[in-house]
Amino acid sequence: RNRIVGGMAVLRWGLGERGGGGVNDGDDGSAVLPRWHALSSAAVQIGIEIALSDSGSGGDPTGSGFGAGDDIGMIIDGGGDDADGTDGASSALSRRMKKIMTYVGPIVQHTAQRVCHLLVKAHERHSDDIKYKKKLSPLQVDLVEGMKQFISSVQHHVIAAMGKEDLSIIMAPSVGTFDLGSSTISVDIECMVAKSELSGASIASACRTALEGRDIALIETLARSMEGV
Repeated sequence: RNRIVGGMAVLRWGLGERGGGGVNDGDDGSAVLPRWHALSSAAVQIGIEIALSDSGSGGDPTGSGFGAGDDIGMIIDGGGDDADGTDGASSALSRRMKKIMTYVGPIVQHTAQRVCHLLVKAHERHSDDIKYKKKLSPLQVDLVEGMKQFISSVQHHVIAAMGKEDLSIIMAPSVGTFDLGSSTISVDIECMVAKSELSGASIASACRTALEGRDIALIETLARSMEGV
């Protein structure tokens, strides 16, 4: 049953996209579910596990557009140009990250677009409301804090999945004998995340794009907070 409902579908459902209109569906945010970020995070975590286990299985059960034709192998050549196998280890991490990000990348980018679209619409509705000039509406708080938690949790899922899946491959006897401590591996994975669509900088850029030239302090503040994630 985990293969029937993908992470993107749960995210869209949680953020109130009911009519098939994409980012612009349900502008008033009334259909946004409480704790949408927790539901979406759990679905994405399952989706990552499925994406990693589906190499060569055929089809695209995660709904990520990543099918058997895009299979990324797990075989590491311990010989090659680098006799100690470190090049092979790095290559394995890169291939695995590519596979995960093919699934996760569109989801996190859509999150930023949808959340910021709803924040823009909320700003437009409350622009003349003195009450909401002094404090945020419950929807605005839920969207801002939810997005922070969602992006942070997805980053954690990706780093955890990379470590779980790849350490066993990297340290396998067939790779050869070399010294690549866990701290080095962790740094490599975090660097890959920092250069991906899941990075704080990439999410912040998506937020600012959603502004379309508008001056909305809340979204700019959200973008700045994302840069630190």
